[in-house]
Amino acid sequence: MGNLLWIIDDDVPNSFYLKNGGVSLDIKLIQLFKLFNKTIDTSLFNELSLK
Repeated sequence: MGNLLWIIDDDVPNSFYLKNGGVSLDIKLIQLFKLFNKTIDTSLFNELSLK
């Protein structure tokens, strides 16, 4: 099972590293939210295929 960790200003293995104070931090967070939302939809509606 994978994790979707969004870590700001800290390096954690298997996570998205985000630099606080970055010019586009808000855009990156919105994009990550969209990815997270699509991941939930895909898993709920059984559209995910792991091979």
